[in-house]
Amino acid sequence: MVLSAALLGVLSVGLGGPRHSLVSKVTGITHREVAHVGGSVESGFEMVRGVFERNVKQGLELGAQFVVYYKGVKVVDLFGGTLREDEYNQDSVQICFSCSKVLASLVVAMEVDKGFLEYDEKVSTYWPAFAQHGKGDITVADVLRHEAGLPFFEEKIPIRLMERGNLDELADFIAGSKPLWERKFGQEKKRMYHGITRGFILNEIVRSKYQLFCAYILILILLGVDPFKRSIGEIIRAELAEPNHLTISLGGRNESEKSITRDLRMNGFHHTILSEVYGMATGALPVDNFYRSLQFLDPKSDINQWMNCLNMTGQPYHNDDHYFNHEHFQDLEIVSIYFSKKGL
Repeated sequence: MVLSAALLGVLSVGLGGPRHSLVSKVTGITHREVAHVGGSVESGFEMVRGVFERNVKQGLELGAQFVVYYKGVKVVDLFGGTLREDEYNQDSVQICFSCSKVLASLVVAMEVDKGFLEYDEKVSTYWPAFAQHGKGDITVADVLRHEAGLPFFEEKIPIRLMERGNLDELADFIAGSKPLWERKFGQEKKRMYHGITRGFILNEIVRSKYQLFCAYILILILLGVDPFKRSIGEIIRAELAEPNHLTISLGGRNESEKSITRDLRMNGFHHTILSEVYGMATGALPVDNFYRSLQFLDPKSDINQWMNCLNMTGQPYHNDDHYFNHEHFQDLEIVSIYFSKKGL
């Protein structure tokens, strides 16, 4: 296997690497379009522009924005890629996938700061129904650390439950699920990447915690604090995006946001495998990376199940590999996917 990888790697290098030249044309693993870079950098940050331009020219960026603030001053404001400038520019908005986990964590931190949540408190303190099936001792911190034992569920989650009006049903679905470690590790907690489910659990913790403060609703209103069950997406819009003049949409986009949202182009599985073989041959990637990627082909593997934990049956994008570009999917409140305008 290693020898074969080395031979393929040498062949790839000789033909221009896995992203370029003949290999690209034969395999269709990238689109070779005219690169463009726009924007500006302050004096002293020219090297940053040089690195950004090199990535674009090498075909590593179809569309990218890069903004840096240093001591409160914007010193880098760049955009570019191999998409045409009328397709992607400094005002474009796109899916940023798991970067939203940082925003979800920020919202939880804000709730802790307000005194509504505690990291070491049990989730069931705020969301009593969550305690079902041995989940009573799972803490907020466990969820944040990917140690809740729920990287995926016994059944796939119906996609309609991610619509903002159906989040109560989603909460019931999660509460009635059993943690994975009971089936695989006994009662011992294990860290397993909660790629998609972490956001759903945190969302309900944030929504549920207000129920414990019903006696203080009047006080909360007087203090200007929303006592109702706002979701993470609603809090992000009201308390992070709008006050800072940013476009961050997590569920419920408005028409303006829809008009500047750009579809993503994702490389196929064959591109991923070829790139990793090339990486192994050149020493840039460990061999383990290749075998981990192959696990995606096993429907019973953990990585396959957490990546495919959504049930999209009945949706027009059910069999579409680029379902994340569909308007309905983009309007769901999935806290592992968000849209961000440059400047964040």
